[in-house]
Amino acid sequence: FDFFEAMVLAEANLEDVKREMLVEVNRRMDDGADFLLSETKRNLIKSKAIDRGILLRSGFVNRKFLEKEIGFSAPHAGVIEFGSRPHMPPVEPFIGWARRVLRLSTGIARKAAWAVAINVKKFGTIPRPYFRPAINALVRRGI
Repeated sequence: FDFFEAMVLAEANLEDVKREMLVEVNRRMDDGADFLLSETKRNLIKSKAIDRGILLRSGFVNRKFLEKEIGFSAPHAGVIEFGSRPHMPPVEPFIGWARRVLRLSTGIARKAAWAVAINVKKFGTIPRPYFRPAINALVRRGI
């Protein structure tokens, strides 16, 4: 080998090593995304922050090479994670919730739903973090 051939061979080997490293990094990112999604769902279930499972089922992982997006598409995902400021929410969803969860008759469920809505109007909702604790668990795990 002359010097030029040795440099070309070394550069080719370096590209192979770089490619192998990136494939491994991508695999570990996939593992981290899977862990994060399952941990967020576990946190939701543990905190009882789910009713009909809409938020739980809305979890997703979008995967591209060296790029992962993990999230929840349910419209109330952010409200559960971060809470909300005082506002008047729609009452109808609370009626269904009161019937399902509290097992109230329709008339009493309607009164309970209005009471909940008025409480949200006065005080907002408290945060029930499920994503941030999952990120902390991922960091502690070192994936």
